[in-house]
Amino acid sequence: MYFTATMEISSLLEAALEHLKAVDTAVNQITKRDPQILNQPHLQAILQQFYDTYTEAKERLEHPTFRIATIGTTSSGKSTLVNALIGRRIAPIEAQQMSAGILRIHHSLQNRLVINPTIGWQNLTDEDIYSKIKECMTRYHERKKVESDLPFPEIEVYCPILPVIDRLKIGLPESVNIEILDLPGLESINDQKNLKLIQDTIKGCFSIVTINYQETDSDKQETLLKELKDIVEWFGGDPKMMIFILNKIDSRTSEDDSIEKRIQNLKAQIQTTLGLGTPPEIIPMTALFLYYAQLIHAYSESAYQLDILENLLHDCANIFTREEKYNEEIANFYDDLRRKSRRKTALTSEESKKLLDYALNISGSKIFWQTLSKYCQSSFRQSVLAPILLDFINKSKNLQAEIGTALEIKRKISIEEIEEEKQEIETKQKEIQKKIEETFEEFSNKLNQLSNVMISKSTETEKRSKIKELRLPEQCQGNVTKTIDFPSEVKTDLSIEILSPVNQYLRGSRNYDSHSLPKSYDNLRQILQPHLFNRVLQNCQNLSEVIDKSIDILINVLDADDNTKNQIINQVEEAIEGAIIVLNFDIEEACQERTRFLIQAHRSTLENFANSYSQITLDNLIHKINEILPQLSIAERIKTSIEAARSYPNVDDLLKNLSIAKRISIRISNLKDTGEAAAGGAFLAGMTGALLGLIFGLTTAGVGAVIGFGLGAAAGSSIDRDNRIKEIKDLKLTIINKLYGNWESSLGASEFNNKVVEAITRWVTAIIDDLRERIQETVKQVSETSIEYLDSQRHEIEQKRQKNEDELDYLNQQNNLIIDNLTKLKKIAGVESV
Repeated sequence: MYFTATMEISSLLEAALEHLKAVDTAVNQITKRDPQILNQPHLQAILQQFYDTYTEAKERLEHPTFRIATIGTTSSGKSTLVNALIGRRIAPIEAQQMSAGILRIHHSLQNRLVINPTIGWQNLTDEDIYSKIKECMTRYHERKKVESDLPFPEIEVYCPILPVIDRLKIGLPESVNIEILDLPGLESINDQKNLKLIQDTIKGCFSIVTINYQETDSDKQETLLKELKDIVEWFGGDPKMMIFILNKIDSRTSEDDSIEKRIQNLKAQIQTTLGLGTPPEIIPMTALFLYYAQLIHAYSESAYQLDILENLLHDCANIFTREEKYNEEIANFYDDLRRKSRRKTALTSEESKKLLDYALNISGSKIFWQTLSKYCQSSFRQSVLAPILLDFINKSKNLQAEIGTALEIKRKISIEEIEEEKQEIETKQKEIQKKIEETFEEFSNKLNQLSNVMISKSTETEKRSKIKELRLPEQCQGNVTKTIDFPSEVKTDLSIEILSPVNQYLRGSRNYDSHSLPKSYDNLRQILQPHLFNRVLQNCQNLSEVIDKSIDILINVLDADDNTKNQIINQVEEAIEGAIIVLNFDIEEACQERTRFLIQAHRSTLENFANSYSQITLDNLIHKINEILPQLSIAERIKTSIEAARSYPNVDDLLKNLSIAKRISIRISNLKDTGEAAAGGAFLAGMTGALLGLIFGLTTAGVGAVIGFGLGAAAGSSIDRDNRIKEIKDLKLTIINKLYGNWESSLGASEFNNKVVEAITRWVTAIIDDLRERIQETVKQVSETSIEYLDSQRHEIEQKRQKNEDELDYLNQQNNLIIDNLTKLKKIAGVESV
């Protein structure tokens, strides 16, 4: 099986390289035979692009790399699996979150470590590498607590890795390099730039996703599936190039469902959650057992082996306990291992090999390697060959169309044909430009209609029905549907991840200090940059303290005269207003920062939408061009050039050109964007004034009318003192509820949804407009260069014709000389009549 698979992959690589070189040879033969064929500057640039992509593709085909990325849900043992995968102790394993940044592991017979990429060490032991990586990651986690916009550490490790040493493991030929990537979990990523780095890294990788068995019971499954969905969508991996590892199955209890039943349920849930066409591959496994067994075998008869053996007997005891009930041979071997450990006697090579064989069967690792091998081979085209060849193919098609046009024109043999073709090109170019305008105008209008549907107050079902009426192609419908859901997903996220934790903290702030924050606030710490989180926390505490002090002051002046009360109320009002305004600006910034992160996280959804929309626009245009283009020499070249003019959408442009602070915001109702906010604002004036007016039973000067309480600004004689004190003490909760409700209503308002949709629409419109300009320029350039081809051919024909005429004149002259001289000879001979 291995040899068949490796031969197939080797044959693919050889065939790809052979055809690659054949294209290069053909291009060289053409340019050598006719150096003038591509001598225009525009064509020279296209030719150079071809040579550049050829050189890169050839290098990558001669030294291909298969990349395996490991990602995982919380506490799923991902780094343990990485170490088991490479057969070494390299990736740090800790009880708490340790992974930080990107750890790339390459095969090399000599150990080497490079960090970020200026610091490097050679000839290190595995333990040295492990310690330095752990130190780097620990330092990053510590710095991340206080530093903002801290870039991920990028770590490169070079060491012998198991799938290269033993090619049977994943069935790839020796010519293929293997790279293992250990990527951080979601909890380590709280900024858009680092998320983008992860997305760019994982592109084209085959992925192994680890899931913690302990999180798959019915109580925790919903949280697990949400995290899994976020990992797959936010990282941008391709589910078709993934296998899932259900790790830590040794933690299963006798009360649990069978592994088979648990996996079947999980397959169905993941298929639904990720929208997969078929159930995913899920492999039950105990990576820790395999990891220990591989290390023990790698360090046979060494002192270090005993430490690992002791860890295995302690951490994996339940595995042996369960297996020895049914297998006496394993029971006896388990006794031998414990005896060896007690006596500090290292295992022989035969014993460590026996342990590894047991581990492969008991831990589920044998199935893991077989499944990984199957998927590595089946995904080789998509993960290795396609990324190498796609750019070369596109550049070659562009060059081939140019050469085809030149050769077609060279077949013109008369000036009449050439002039007729030139006239046809000039006429058709105007028609094509008109079609470009019509097509892009049509699809710009459809985009605006689509935007209007998305921002309408219709139900989701009604929106989907209206979108169908636009008759967009099927490949675009799914992406549109996902994009429709994006604004509501942003609102839900901001509410759960930012507003709710702040509200919870404010409600119980007297019970918290910086060392005992509510769990939701820990989550808030993870998603915000340190400087912003600290500001939010500080200003929450400040608001809470201001309200608490205000309550004490108000109670103390309850029996004072009205003038004193008015003075105190004005002071209290200003203090509370000021504290709310400062906190509100922080909340707004936090929501803006999170929104940027979510745009990056949903990069795949947004880019697929923009990409599919630009593609259907192009398809429609090419269809119209086919209808109006005759069998011109430039017909295929125009269509190829239009495809080449297309650029792939990048959400970076959406983030660069979008001023979130001005377009997506969470604001207190009626609070102005100008410096007037510092003076208070209508919302706070009405709210605070109404509350204090109610409590004190008097009209507070400059504060405003009572709102929402059903009471006018009357004297408070009807309210006894005890009730007033109770109302004052309830002031904090009332303000917090009102403030939280206002934030939530700001998110729920259609204005927020509209601004998100408008931002996306502007981005796609800019893509479409840019595409239109580039296509117009491309068509113009193709037409002009084609006319230059025709003029060149006409000049060549005229030169040939002139050369022929000169030759004929000369021959005719010589012929006339013959006649003249013959006449004279006849005269001399006296035979003029002959």
